[in-house]
Amino acid sequence: SSSITFFGYDLDPQAQVFEACVFTTSLDSVPSVPTPSPIAQIVSLEGPYQSARDFSTCLDIGNYDPRPTVTLEFDLVPQRSNIDGVVMLADSSVRSPSRWKDFGVLIRMNSDGHFDARNGSSYSFSSEEPVPYVAGAIYHVKVVVEFGLVRRYDVFVSTSSNGEEIQIADNFSFRHDSKRMQDVGKVCMRSIHGNDLYRLLNLSAY
Repeated sequence: SSSITFFGYDLDPQAQVFEACVFTTSLDSVPSVPTPSPIAQIVSLEGPYQSARDFSTCLDIGNYDPRPTVTLEFDLVPQRSNIDGVVMLADSSVRSPSRWKDFGVLIRMNSDGHFDARNGSSYSFSSEEPVPYVAGAIYHVKVVVEFGLVRRYDVFVSTSSNGEEIQIADNFSFRHDSKRMQDVGKVCMRSIHGNDLYRLLNLSAY
């Protein structure tokens, strides 16, 4: 093993004498500085989970210490075209979501056949062109949510065919009348016109 030598002085306060001293120690005995661990993953759920025409299909991903930013990733598989299906995120304090304003973040496969997201009081998209969806295809979605005073989020969508990630929501505001969100405690799936119009799988939050 290696060693390291320190040079210093020893003071006898009564005799007022300084003596040179040499200390040698093994590096094996020097405590190492711990490496900070990465942010722990909140949840990982495989699924698939089916959408419902009401607010009954919700995944409880738990209550945890608030963080300034949380990222969620998941796959969506629409079962039909023009489904008007929404993935909604709620704070962990919302026990049984039953109203739209229970959710601050909403990502939608709209009835026109493309993706959009809620920006304050209305739905829109940031991409230059609308990102379409078709029945049976797999779409990977990443949502980055910022809490606190920011209350903003970004959404990215990519397809299994080319893997290109397109940002459909850039710095969008939480729903204007939603309850205050300090975390993401629930992920809910609603399809307005019927049950099982889309499926969600491979959900992770970190």
